[in-house]
Amino acid sequence: MNFSEQQKQIFKSLRLFLNIKILFKIDVSFKKAGRFIDLETYIKDQDDEAFLKATVKSRLPFRKIPESVKTYAIALYMLESSEVKASFDWIYNPPSFPSVGEITQGTMERENFARHYGGYMELVYLCSGMNPQKWNEVFEWDTKKFLFLGEYLLRKRIVESIK
Repeated sequence: MNFSEQQKQIFKSLRLFLNIKILFKIDVSFKKAGRFIDLETYIKDQDDEAFLKATVKSRLPFRKIPESVKTYAIALYMLESSEVKASFDWIYNPPSFPSVGEITQGTMERENFARHYGGYMELVYLCSGMNPQKWNEVFEWDTKKFLFLGEYLLRKRIVESIK
């Protein structure tokens, strides 16, 4: 039986996938908001080691996780998280509003603050009623509840500040 190059590639990919599934347990689930925030942070910061430590467990004593497993785990997470993110446009694709155009000290500080802490911490802050003592409660919330309420509060704040 002769196989085309495309069929051979499919077989190779399938064999690799099956080897990964047999040798590794990959868990990219993010039911709780805290885990979602952690995984998102690892991806954003390109901290592959922390991401793999949180998502991949070897069924055999490997010293290092192969590159193919890392690629698979990250791709699987990106696929699953993109389906959730698609429902929350105001978080992931916010509308742009006209600005004054002047770059001030405040503008630069807000940009630096957002870059340093990321958007998820602002959502946690809003969802906790601006009470840092309740952050751990928010981290235990269902991810979709967290994103829904966070988007609502963020959007409410933005809409109310428009003149």
